Amino acid sequence: MSSPRAMKSVAFLPACLLALASACADSPIPLPFGPSGPTPDAGKGKITCADDEYTVAPTLTDIQAKVFTPSCSLASCHGGNTPEADLDLTTGKSHQQLYNRVSVFQRDGGPSLVLVIPGDPDNSFLVHKLEKTTGQLQSGNCPEGGQGSECDLGRPMPYGNPPICDKQMAAIRQWIDDGANNN
Repeated sequence: MSSPRAMKSVAFLPACLLALASACADSPIPLPFGPSGPTPDAGKGKITCADDEYTVAPTLTDIQAKVFTPSCSLASCHGGNTPEADLDLTTGKSHQQLYNRVSVFQRDGGPSLVLVIPGDPDNSFLVHKLEKTTGQLQSGNCPEGGQGSECDLGRPMPYGNPPICDKQMAAIRQWIDDGANNN
């Protein structure tokens, strides 16, 4: 049978967790997607960034630090020993992994799925994955209704994390348009 002391400890735990969560909400430490962070832009299907902390320069260094590292290159995603889709987006590897590289989702007879085409963000598969527009890329081999392995272009990204906001996406598009340099 549980002791009264153990019962008090268990009852006290939810109160502690609630207090901790309340304290974190007012924390001066910037969180990746805090209370004033990305919000849906009504009617446009985009995520807006209210704070300057979401401003990203169109360089790989800044995109790496402010987008890829916090949102993509986690050990359970595009980092660690076995990165998803054989795509390692960790610092020092992301350029080689993206630049003119064909995605693992490329199929014979399917659309071109080059991750980053220098100077061409509209046809870069990375942009489609981040903007959730991969449905526009389905090939003639994709059956009516978009079902089957011929249609599988993977999940929109970043999976399980907040969407890339408009300022971040604009920087990624500009970086690609500027030649996707390793800068």
